[in-house]
Amino acid sequence: MHKALRLCRGRHPPVPAVAHTTGLAVSDSKTEVTGNPQQVEGLEIHEQPDGCVVYQKSREKVHFLNHTAVFLLELCNGRHSMEEIREIYAATFDRSPAPDQEIAAIFEQFAAEELVRIP
Repeated sequence: MHKALRLCRGRHPPVPAVAHTTGLAVSDSKTEVTGNPQQVEGLEIHEQPDGCVVYQKSREKVHFLNHTAVFLLELCNGRHSMEEIREIYAATFDRSPAPDQEIAAIFEQFAAEELVRIP
């Protein structure tokens, strides 16, 4: 049986007040990580009208992501640092400075659901 997690809703996801412990440190100005985030292998991403369905065969899980979360997940290719991801996000969504708490919350969920590895 597959489990589902709705990571985000709407254009910009709600933000928890405090990030949980998964290797991401949230401060007032920056999310600190070591290494470039990278999707785990074996994710099947299927576009839907309101976002994407991500099937994770290794864990037999289905994740529902909105367009913002999918956008961030696609940037997790091992070539972009968190700072670059923040800059790309801010430029794409015309939000300067980038909303660090929102981005950190999404990455917290990515890490908790083992969608992204941060070396």
